[in-house]
Amino acid sequence: MFNCRKSYSLLILAVVAFSSFAFAEGPFNTEDKNALTNGNMVIAVLKVQTVSPEELEKTAQSIPVSDLTKKIYTTIGKPVKIRGKVYKVEELPPNDAIPGVWTDILLLVNNKNAPLGATTVEFMYKGDSSNIDSNDVVTCTGYLVGTYENHNAFGGKIEAVMLVGNHFKKEGKSR
Repeated sequence: MFNCRKSYSLLILAVVAFSSFAFAEGPFNTEDKNALTNGNMVIAVLKVQTVSPEELEKTAQSIPVSDLTKKIYTTIGKPVKIRGKVYKVEELPPNDAIPGVWTDILLLVNNKNAPLGATTVEFMYKGDSSNIDSNDVVTCTGYLVGTYENHNAFGGKIEAVMLVGNHFKKEGKSR
């Protein structure tokens, strides 16, 4: 199962370690797709702190996950909208290094190019998540920071997509 704490811990360490460096405000790293090592979470967190949810939503492009996973290097750092079914919502503990309330929202998104027909999207969301629950269908808006590998419930490796953002739109319940 996904370890939300692992990516959040890395996020906090990254922000604390790198927020004083000039690259944290620079361009996204488009040469390394690994969201846990490429430094893009820091850049995305800093951008999310300064852009309104409405502005982010207005500038983001809707993109099918099947296209995104094929063109990951050209999509990293761009604001995107991804629609999927929520299967886990976990508010993250407060931390002085990252202001605001953050929630880890895991989505399952149909993907015709994935071996099992779906891709996991981890959405690190800044904002109130009290009205989002498992089985909700939502469109998440955020900066694509990359992908990472994790283990599924059966021990196999899967690749997940990670977004960092501050906007989502609830579209209903999954049937």
